[in-house]
Amino acid sequence: MRYFFLAMVFFFCSPLIVYADLQEKPYVPETQGLGISNMAISATTGFIASSHEQLNFNEYTQRQNRYTELKGGFGERLMDNFFTETGGWQRIESAKVSHRTGKLNLVKEGSNSKTGLDGIYIKFNDNGTPKDLMVGEAKVNSSKLRMTKSGMQMSPEWRNQRLFLTAQRFSNAGKAIREGTYNISFTPPLSNQESTTIPNGRNGKITFWFDGQAKQWRTYTEPLVSGKQVADKLDTLASYIKSSAKGDVAYRARLFTIDARTEDIKIRTINVETGAFESKPIVNEFKNLPAKVQNAIRGTLRQTIVHELTKNGQSVHIAEANANKVTSYAEKMGGMHDLINKFYPKNVWHQQLLARPVLLGTISGGALAGVFDLGFQARAGQIDLEQVAVISGLGSFSGGATWCGIKMEEYLAQDLLQSPALGLSQSAKNILAKVGGGLTGGGIAGFIFAYGGYLAGYMDRQEANQTAISGLIGTGIGTGFGVAVTSLVSVIGTAGTGAAITGMSGIAATNASLAWLGGGTLAAGGLGVAGGALILSGGTMVIAIAATWVITSIYSIFDAETRQNIVFQLIKTIRSSKEEEIKLLYQKGI
Repeated sequence: MRYFFLAMVFFFCSPLIVYADLQEKPYVPETQGLGISNMAISATTGFIASSHEQLNFNEYTQRQNRYTELKGGFGERLMDNFFTETGGWQRIESAKVSHRTGKLNLVKEGSNSKTGLDGIYIKFNDNGTPKDLMVGEAKVNSSKLRMTKSGMQMSPEWRNQRLFLTAQRFSNAGKAIREGTYNISFTPPLSNQESTTIPNGRNGKITFWFDGQAKQWRTYTEPLVSGKQVADKLDTLASYIKSSAKGDVAYRARLFTIDARTEDIKIRTINVETGAFESKPIVNEFKNLPAKVQNAIRGTLRQTIVHELTKNGQSVHIAEANANKVTSYAEKMGGMHDLINKFYPKNVWHQQLLARPVLLGTISGGALAGVFDLGFQARAGQIDLEQVAVISGLGSFSGGATWCGIKMEEYLAQDLLQSPALGLSQSAKNILAKVGGGLTGGGIAGFIFAYGGYLAGYMDRQEANQTAISGLIGTGIGTGFGVAVTSLVSVIGTAGTGAAITGMSGIAATNASLAWLGGGTLAAGGLGVAGGALILSGGTMVIAIAATWVITSIYSIFDAETRQNIVFQLIKTIRSSKEEEIKLLYQKGI
């Protein structure tokens, strides 16, 4: 699959080359406008291809309410993985509660609502009896503890109310299992199913969960045990949690925070009672974090993406494969902190990543080709709308070549440039990948436009060759200009918060750079990210068109003598034809 896109390019483009070599089209003397149209399309396509990462991140997850939900789920799962992998705690599923008639109530099993505790963790002794309990609340980035209808988050009353309802939930589960209204499962629950696993002796374990479709409890045990044993374990667990809620058993309360707004990911665990750090905060780039912490973050990202994809209709198997691809790509690109800030939750993520830039390339390519061609025809004093329509269609088809540039950028970023032997920094690799993707997309766009114009009869083969070369050169200039400007801004610019952009990366750095080009954020009175993108695109286009005029002028100088010889040859042919016609008439006695 790695070289599939190259095969597709060859498949579509090779017939154009072969056909161009076999057939000469009528010569059209003035096609300078087509060359500039091609240049505009090529540069735009290249720029879109090299900037597609920004387009990918700016998906619907930027809607604050959707991202808040995803962020909350990520924080809770990371806290689970962090405490289980680094602290030896066992996660216990919290009861889901609602606030009605002035007090908390246990929500009916199977409900999608979730206003319980973010995390309940228990340590067990060798025979599976609870010996320690911890309540955790997870916060991501700038999130803080807040006031709720039942009190301030993580206050003693707020915690104890939810612990008591969790104990009640496990009592109800134990009662249902003791009465026989449950189902034994011979396979563990799916990865997206909320469940609780507790030890049963030294080597055994009991997993139980509520099956929303069957509307009954299910159990999975290793080794197989009776329902009475499961119910007894649940009763013991419920009694221990209830004692903690009543204050008879002391337990811990911890605030778990992760801040991934910069490359240095910060993880802290705070004692809610004293406000002191539980241990030394973990602060570092993802690749330099302890292995267990990396595993916790990596696994959590996959879990969050899988959960979202399965909720939107994908099978667990496909969702897990997609989640693995996304997290692997982010890790190779050094953007795990960006992935935390902007998830890829859509169930057709692999299509969505390409749909927007390809659509933009198609629309902009057609519009630019049509506008430029119409302008040059108007300057010549005669407008052929059929030609404008053909050229616009050709521009749209060429602009769609953005896909080729995106795939090339992915290939460069994921494979070719990752060799340690190259000795390149990650920033240098990212720049080379973007330039390579832009050159590929823009070069193929220019190739398709040039030889498509030849086949349509709007230029001869020589002009098609020159136009294709102009497209490739212009793409290099346009893409290089765009990447150079954003790189320079990232070094000298500052974000709206006053922080240096050079300390950021990924979407945060991109948005900050574009906002800087736009004169600042919208809140500060500037044009914001959208305005900066428009300025950068416009500047890229001006540079590309100026370069086109230079390239076209050079070609005109070299072609002047050739064109003059063609004109002389045409005149000579006409004169010869006239002489032959006169001789023929004379022979016929006319």
